[in-house]
Amino acid sequence: MLHKMRYCRKGMQSTDFILTIPRLIFTVVVVLTIVFLVRMFIVQEVDISDTQSKVFVKSLLYSPYAITYVDPETGRSYPGVIDLSLVKDDGLRDRIENSFRISTNRLLAANITFFVENRTQFNKRSVLYNEPMYKRWKPLSKLDVDGEGGVDTYSESYYVLFRAIDGRVIPGLMKVEVISSR
Repeated sequence: MLHKMRYCRKGMQSTDFILTIPRLIFTVVVVLTIVFLVRMFIVQEVDISDTQSKVFVKSLLYSPYAITYVDPETGRSYPGVIDLSLVKDDGLRDRIENSFRISTNRLLAANITFFVENRTQFNKRSVLYNEPMYKRWKPLSKLDVDGEGGVDTYSESYYVLFRAIDGRVIPGLMKVEVISSR
């Protein structure tokens, strides 16, 4: 025969209080977990400057409308092979700016430097994409300013081949420094 314990009023209150403590702790843990998960999945700002710079460089390298060599007979573009006549041409800056079809780009600017190896010397040619913004943002890139008003710098060097008019292929280097605003 089971005997039931009989509590007086004070005994019941203290037992209920002791049993309520684990419930309160569990409730607090559940609420804090939910708050943590909700705050983790709420994105307050997305930084796309690095991705934007990489897309610019890849489209510069692979687009047939920019500097990539395009075979005139087949119309095929050769990624990583740059038309040497375009690099030596004075209209290279206009060609690069027109290939991206952006008249006023306030998002990014770039310094594209080509190093072409000759037998006797190493020739260098630089072209600025979005020159006014590049000259404005270049001093800011040396400062490490966080937040809006600052700029992000992305630099990359690529080994490329330059195709001459006579069909020769000359090894070279293309260095791209992209500066994008935040």
